[in-house]
Amino acid sequence: MKPSSPETPVRLRCPCGPVTAFVPWDGHRSGNPVRFHSVPAFDAATDLAIDVPGHGKVVVDIGYGGTFYAFLSAQQLGLDVCSSNTRDLVGAASAVTEAVKEQFKLHHPESEDLAFLYGTILTDGKDAFSEEPTTNICVFADQQVDRSPTGSGVTARIALQYHKGLIQLGQTRTFRSSTTGSLFTGKAVKEAKFGDYSAVVVEVSGEAFYTGTATFTVEEEDPLKYGFFFSYGKRMVGGTNRERYLKRHDGPPGSAPASSSPASGGEAAMWACRNPAVLFCRDGHPDTASEAALQGKKDAANTSL
Repeated sequence: MKPSSPETPVRLRCPCGPVTAFVPWDGHRSGNPVRFHSVPAFDAATDLAIDVPGHGKVVVDIGYGGTFYAFLSAQQLGLDVCSSNTRDLVGAASAVTEAVKEQFKLHHPESEDLAFLYGTILTDGKDAFSEEPTTNICVFADQQVDRSPTGSGVTARIALQYHKGLIQLGQTRTFRSSTTGSLFTGKAVKEAKFGDYSAVVVEVSGEAFYTGTATFTVEEEDPLKYGFFFSYGKRMVGGTNRERYLKRHDGPPGSAPASSSPASGGEAAMWACRNPAVLFCRDGHPDTASEAALQGKKDAANTSL
């Protein structure tokens, strides 16, 4: 990719769909802040009463910003997002996540594979528009804690605030991570439709720093070079998966896929199969491409996100 000034668009294909990032470029190196425009974000539920074991009944909002999160103030759980022990915040948020999963069914407009709750974000309750930062902690997946305010979480929270009439298009809010103090800003930049949902595209901005590179190769002798699927005890490898890829995406390995969803029929795709650039690098030996890529990194200025 050839960088352009004053900023370079970087188009990313994520499991949730295409996302475009924008990286400042001064002609010599990349800079900050970087920003991205989200997939359409929407409110899945507001003021939803959930019974959380050990905490009683709480009221949550559920927003989608590339994945689904439950949102509530930590105060509802007898905690303070800024001063409570992180272990206590993680335990309470995880209990909310499990309770929501049991008591509320999510729906995604395009892929039911994405209709799952990724985590719970506890906030300081400051949802009304303000120039002051609002603080949150995101507890996701297997009780992991995000070091940042969470890009998809900020996206979902902006969508919820816009739906409730708390912010307008173009109004910027600042979000602070309670764990590290790092800051993101977010704003709704335009309205959109996503299935039956009234949605918004959200711009999230923050600092990003270059940390390293990775090179992936494919050897012709590798029997799993085209990836594999698990399907109810039956393993499919090699050419079978390559044919499935070609059929699904109407193009050779390495071409842009038409959808980020896994195959249907109950198949659970491996993560790498959702990222064909990793598994379907090229037909043939990778040495020349790898060396060129490495040499390019040595000669080029920093343009990484």
